[in-house]
Amino acid sequence: MQTKHIFRNCWLWGALSVACFVQSCTQTGSPVAVTLDPDKVKEIPQRALLQELSAYAESGLSDADFQHMSEDYGSFFYNWFYGIMDFQRYLPPGTPTDRIYPQLIQPFNYWLEVNKPVFKALQSHYGRSEDFKPQLNEAWARLQTALPKTPDAELWAYFSQFSNYNTYVDTADGQVQLGYSAEMFMDDTCALYDLLEVPQFFKRFNHTDQIPALLVAHYLHYIHSEPQQGRRMIDEAIHWGKVWTTVEAVFPDKPVYQLFGYTQDEWDYMHSDEGQIWRYYLDQQLLYSTEFNAYKRFFAFGTKTFGAGIPNDCPPQIGYFSGYRMVQAYLKQTNSSLEDLWKQSDAVRILQASGYNPIK
Repeated sequence: MQTKHIFRNCWLWGALSVACFVQSCTQTGSPVAVTLDPDKVKEIPQRALLQELSAYAESGLSDADFQHMSEDYGSFFYNWFYGIMDFQRYLPPGTPTDRIYPQLIQPFNYWLEVNKPVFKALQSHYGRSEDFKPQLNEAWARLQTALPKTPDAELWAYFSQFSNYNTYVDTADGQVQLGYSAEMFMDDTCALYDLLEVPQFFKRFNHTDQIPALLVAHYLHYIHSEPQQGRRMIDEAIHWGKVWTTVEAVFPDKPVYQLFGYTQDEWDYMHSDEGQIWRYYLDQQLLYSTEFNAYKRFFAFGTKTFGAGIPNDCPPQIGYFSGYRMVQAYLKQTNSSLEDLWKQSDAVRILQASGYNPIK
């Protein structure tokens, strides 16, 4: 059994930054196409946790309601209730968090009452927003076509009280749970973002129509992630290059740079400075470095990629972009499928076979 969820981990934005080639003077189409069979598109079921929380904010939560939620929503409920909302703080240290306790009903009801206005805002926003779920249904069908071992999924919306910038992936027991904190994807129109001093970079990633690609990217990252210790820069770059490339392939009708915070100008800028960045990696002998602190700035989220030798206006996460370009070159050289790509675990072999060298 493998469980990977990230309620508490706010590294988020590695999984968030999924880029694709769009039509411009510097870009070409994806080397991988995934044909969509309409008969294989299935409705990903969405669990009703958020709707029930909203209803209980109005009516109050009884003992029976509390028991029902814990039984109906199982491990997800416990992960949310104790993991993200930290209701275990009302319990003695060491108390098991795989069950509910009667003394938690009062603080839970108080929390629901306090957040009643936010639940109403969520209902209003998602009631008038275009439904993103058809995009996710089609993308997941394409993912299952390209990577046949991909299980079916279910979708969860939850509320983190503006504390969880991340999406959620749990792969326990062969069931894929995809979750998103609904209040974090209410577009730029949500006045609470400024009031709560949400970081400026977050505004790149707060749009409702970004949710499907973020969930797919996060899933791919988590099922293929490896321990950070001893990990080389080339391993990190190629890993994210695989993620970016796969997401591009399963969202062929969307300019992914728009969905995930890059502007057209930023995307073109990364192409135009690609050779300079590559030369910097080589000159500083970074590609095979296992010193995470030496290369982490190329993968860190922010407003820019900062550092000596890096162009002043370089967009964030240029390391992921470099990995994406290596993987694109590899696919073109080898005519590999996405399934073949993920089976090749040696990042150095991918780089060598790609012939990648953007230095003009």
